Amino acid sequence: MKNNIENEVYYGTFSIGHKSDDSEEVSTEALRQSYTEGNLDAGNKLALRLQKGRLCKANPEEALNIFRDLAQKGHLMGIYNYAEALESGRGTAQNLDEAKKWYDIAIDRGLPAAMANQAFLLMFGPMDLQDYQRGYELALDASALGEEEAMYLLGLFHITDKYGRKDEFK
Repeated sequence: MKNNIENEVYYGTFSIGHKSDDSEEVSTEALRQSYTEGNLDAGNKLALRLQKGRLCKANPEEALNIFRDLAQKGHLMGIYNYAEALESGRGTAQNLDEAKKWYDIAIDRGLPAAMANQAFLLMFGPMDLQDYQRGYELALDASALGEEEAMYLLGLFHITDKYGRKDEFK
């Protein structure tokens, strides 16, 4: 996707919040303008910058509002980043139930990073959210798709008796 913005060019990319490839070539204001014109990828990049204070002043509350808007519009990375913000409490009070709900939406759309995050939440989250079997299945699915954090999580499952899957060979 390409948008020309006053002599600047923004190329929309598929980037996950914790693995962002954010480019300094486009100003924050150019991203803001592109987002206001309907470019949801620009909105995701803008929110990532605002959340982290990268190349602009940090504003996690504004980032959360943008992620919420993107999630409600069905933007996959917006859904994921909204869930991640809810899980970590960036820009809002932590809300694990709501984070789980949004991760499930991203999982239904096949996003491996959401599978891995949900697996961690189901394994290490509060007792009322824990579901080791579902967490294990999600970690398996995500690792089969190349998600490294899920591979690490599978190692945790297999190295300890805590989860009923000890198998040091695996």
